[in-house]
Amino acid sequence: MATVKIGDRELRVLHKSEPGSFLVDHKLVLAWADVAEAAPAQHHPKMASVILCYVGGHNEPPVTLEWLLEKLPGDLKELMRALREAAGHPQADAEAAAGEGSRP
Repeated sequence: MATVKIGDRELRVLHKSEPGSFLVDHKLVLAWADVAEAAPAQHHPKMASVILCYVGGHNEPPVTLEWLLEKLPGDLKELMRALREAAGHPQADAEAAAGEGSRP
C-alpha cells in the first residue's frame, strides 16, 4: 500500500492494479479536463479535484475537497509526482503528455 503525506496525514493511494482503480482513472480523465478548461486563477482548486481522485473515498476519516484546499502546498509538482508513482502511473508518459499539450 502506497501513501503520500498531505498536511499532517498519511493518505493511502489506490494503485492501478487494485479493484476499483478503473473508476479512479475515469474520474481522473474528467478532473484533468476541468483543469485544462480552467482559468489560471482556478488552476489550484481544480488540481485539488485531481488529487481528490487519488486519495478520496478510501481513507478514514474521509478526505474532502475543502480539507485538501486548506492543506495543499502552493507548488503541487512534487505531490503530483508522488501520487502518480504511488498509483502506478508512469512518470515519463505523464510528463511527455503534458509537454505535448504545450507545443504550438
